[in-house]
Amino acid sequence: MLKKIDILIPYQDLSETLSEFPVKVHGFLMKNISPQYADELHKQDLRPYSICTLSNGKSISIHISTLTETASELIETMKKTSKIDIKGVKNKFSVEKYREYKPVSFSEIAGNNQNNKFKLSFITPASYKSSGKNCFMPDIPAYFYSVVCKIN
Repeated sequence: MLKKIDILIPYQDLSETLSEFPVKVHGFLMKNISPQYADELHKQDLRPYSICTLSNGKSISIHISTLTETASELIETMKKTSKIDIKGVKNKFSVEKYREYKPVSFSEIAGNNQNNKFKLSFITPASYKSSGKNCFMPDIPAYFYSVVCKIN
């Protein structure tokens, strides 16, 4: 089941944070989900979720997407959150708005597809390791080859 939530928070200067903001949001989530599930996520090679943040200078939008029912614990945790405490940021962020999207099953996606073609849009940076080195610009054939190898 694919699920997605957007969380809108007021803009704050993030120049004093020592790492990228999505990494900080990830840290917040790992501190606030069950310790057993956080440990499980840190052991996995493939992550059943993505976190993306976008800013327009007035607000920051946090997009969280999940691929499994178990990973939806991340979305449920955020729905219960009214303040987000980010390490390295002086003030907690107050959640202004949530937008939860209708969950979609994989069979619904396949059933709506008439010609077995899919369009994928990446809004989070897609990085991967190749021969032990981090690659930041996706090589589409190599990326899908890696996914297929991990599934099989």
